[in-house]
Amino acid sequence: MAFNPAVATRLIRVSAREPAPARGLLSAIVQSMRATPIARTLTDSWTHERRVARRMRRRAGSAENDTITSTTNRPPAQVTRLQINGLRPIRERWQMKTIRTIAVLVGAAALVSACGGGSNDVGKELGLQNPLIHFVHAIPSGPTVDFLVNGSALQKNIAYKNVTNFANINTGATSVSYAPAGTTTALASGSFPNVAKGHEYTVIAVPSASGDDIGLIDDPFDKGLLSGSARVRGFNASLNASNLDLYLVPSNNTNISNASPTLAGVSYKNAVPASGQDSVYVSGGTYVLIATAAGSKTPIFQSNSFDLANNADWLVTSVPIGGVLTQLLPNQIHLLVAQGGNTSQPALELTNTLNGQ
Repeated sequence: MAFNPAVATRLIRVSAREPAPARGLLSAIVQSMRATPIARTLTDSWTHERRVARRMRRRAGSAENDTITSTTNRPPAQVTRLQINGLRPIRERWQMKTIRTIAVLVGAAALVSACGGGSNDVGKELGLQNPLIHFVHAIPSGPTVDFLVNGSALQKNIAYKNVTNFANINTGATSVSYAPAGTTTALASGSFPNVAKGHEYTVIAVPSASGDDIGLIDDPFDKGLLSGSARVRGFNASLNASNLDLYLVPSNNTNISNASPTLAGVSYKNAVPASGQDSVYVSGGTYVLIATAAGSKTPIFQSNSFDLANNADWLVTSVPIGGVLTQLLPNQIHLLVAQGGNTSQPALELTNTLNGQ
């Protein structure tokens, strides 16, 4: 059962300033992590916080002495004994509360690593990890493009139905665009006004009636620390299927006549849940994805069965099947899965079993 580095780092920085029993407990945690790649960072942080803590305790001790010497109606020895005995229960309660708090946090850190999300998930959940961004190319017959962040190419040579892995970006106002590969002449652009730590950002090249367009998603990643659930969101990049209901159903029961959509009313160029809201959470398992026109129970797309792992992070994007003509045929779509996290297969295209395409 390994400690999560991000959680342990924050824990150490806070609790190095606590009383001696707590410091001893956290020192033991540092020692237990010396074999990890972050040992130097943790040790440096611990040393710095200990210096700060010593200065704070010296100031507190000086204030204590001032209180004792200001009491002049008792002999010095009696004053010292009475005052210190009065302070001792407060100190002990403080120490015990600190120890209990640290024990709970350490237990949570261990459980997260052993049973819940991965270390990257924990960094997002606590708002420690740098913002992450990736790009989805959903324009049939569109050119290979470069993905630009603040005017510079972050990821290059991205073809239709390709999805990039996440990359780190800075916080604050951020402009995004995409351009023909090797150029910086934007085909479409947009912006995120306040990129924040712990968030995931998705930029989607979307076809439009007049050429090229862009879709933007800000995912706050509000997953619980101990959750192992998969996260799912839908996006409609199909000009030929203006509103969709998406059903994620168990592979052994694909009858949707009495089922509610998992992702309802996904309109063109929009996400469900909407940008700025958290994803939908589901248990890992073997599923089938079914798409219908919004409000209808007649499938226009039904995938083969697939495994959705615990802690998976999926953006299900509808895309035209391909080619200029099929973009004009109603409801001729595929579902393209953009898998979150750095994976060897960031894009997963699902085939429509209703027509074999």
